[in-house]
Amino acid sequence: MTEIEAIADAGPLIHLDESGAAEALHHFRRITVPTPVADEVRAMPRGPGTRLLRQRHLHVTRPSRDEQAAADALPVRRLSGADRLVLAFADARDAPVLTDDLDVRDAARALGIRAIGSIGIILRAITTRLLPRAEGLAALDALLEDSSMYVTRALIEQAKAAEQAALDKRRS
Repeated sequence: MTEIEAIADAGPLIHLDESGAAEALHHFRRITVPTPVADEVRAMPRGPGTRLLRQRHLHVTRPSRDEQAAADALPVRRLSGADRLVLAFADARDAPVLTDDLDVRDAARALGIRAIGSIGIILRAITTRLLPRAEGLAALDALLEDSSMYVTRALIEQAKAAEQAALDKRRS
């Protein structure tokens, strides 16, 4: 089952593209990308640039004055303006945040916003059969080996074990 909407930070867009798993983003029918985040994605030398941002389910959105004011009012000054906008958009739309940034994840949790990282997106895509299992497991390895995401082998193995346990549970 696909989810309706999510708000994207730059990390998952870049990391899923680098790992060859950008297709997993189709787990969401609509992904809103605040313009400052889109600018970050476009500026990455190895990143997906405008190619990924042109997909129909990704919507680059300029914040309204109210959204910008809400972002500026968030009590998370250590985050960038783009990160605060992601949180403000998610809060206003009651949508999850797609982020690999631990500070953004912590802030989302404190604000009662669900955060999903690249690993979680790939696992959801495997579970919903958006990605074939072998392709999804290879994408998890590629996050470690081919992407700029900081991730440990232990975390990738933990994700694979969780996926296997979920598969075993569905089979029983």
